[in-house]
Amino acid sequence: MHASKFGLMVGSLAVLASLGTTGCASFGQGSNTMAATQLSIADEQLADNVRAALHADPYLYDKHVEVSIEHGNVVLRGFVSNYWDLLNAKKIAIKAAGERRVVDYLSIKPIVEENGGPRR
Repeated sequence: MHASKFGLMVGSLAVLASLGTTGCASFGQGSNTMAATQLSIADEQLADNVRAALHADPYLYDKHVEVSIEHGNVVLRGFVSNYWDLLNAKKIAIKAAGERRVVDYLSIKPIVEENGGPRR
């Protein structure tokens, strides 16, 4: 009978230990989810700021430039019409990104307007 009580006590401790571990894991996970959500909100705000800065420049045609945040970096994708627009887009994005790195995947592709002529 004494061995039976001992087995019951060990089994109860094992159940309590597993519940405690599960509770801690789910608590930590909730905190990570909240932190990730706050980070994604900050990232989206940064992407919006970079998009607004690109769009505000009167000399840059930004219609074909996409901005995203990947692994904490500002990423530019798409194309611009010439080398000067490429340099200008990078310069604007770097200024708007602050401390964040800007990764440039832009290409140069002459933009043809609907009337068939090049964009001037």
